[in-house]
Amino acid sequence: MTHPTIRQYPSQVDRGFLVFLIFNTVFLVGLICIETFLTGSGYVLGALFLPASLWALTFPCRYTLTEDQIHLRRGLFFSDRYRYEDIVSLAFTTSRSPAMALSRDRIELTMINGVKVHVSPQNRLEFLNEMLRRAPDATHLAEIF
Repeated sequence: MTHPTIRQYPSQVDRGFLVFLIFNTVFLVGLICIETFLTGSGYVLGALFLPASLWALTFPCRYTLTEDQIHLRRGLFFSDRYRYEDIVSLAFTTSRSPAMALSRDRIELTMINGVKVHVSPQNRLEFLNEMLRRAPDATHLAEIF
């Protein structure tokens, strides 16, 4: 068997999600500045931790296909790995459930134990084809969009 190369796919980011993050960041920073101005407290740097942590929990979001597994990364702290042999199906979805995805245009990976994982790579079709090549036993349940 030839060794497949490592491929990395950044997450697609929906415009609405990005607007939500930017709005919340501006809102939180604004509240911190107003509170600091009104009370004279010196907690600005400590309070800026909240919006910074919001971004750190979200970015980077990417999916890395290695020789024998997919590595999912969201933010600086969240990471999961799944072996290709454990993937039983792949399907396009627009689920709103919490996931390692920053877009509603997702691919659902179903594992042999029933766990469902959602990812939102920028190029879904290329990602799906690469996944099917690496996990040939997985069933493709998706309709072409």
